Amino acid sequence: MATRNLTRKFQNLRRDSKGSRIGSDSAHDEWEQARRTLPPYWVDTVDECRVHIDQISKKSKYIHTHIYIYIYICICMSFKT
Repeated sequence: MATRNLTRKFQNLRRDSKGSRIGSDSAHDEWEQARRTLPPYWVDTVDECRVHIDQISKKSKYIHTHIYIYIYICICMSFKT
């Protein structure tokens, strides 16, 4: 499962990096380390795809069920005539 994990450490490093002085080696090293631990940008796309696939699956089951109901009704109606 692809997930995005924005931990407190990352959020703190991000906040600190905005206010840190340019050229600070320790802040830069910590920022680079945190940046490498983040999942790639496509993780959000994968999550969105899974949501869409779930929605399609639910709609497909709904349609499948209603087609059988429609066929059943048609068969029943044909016996009445």
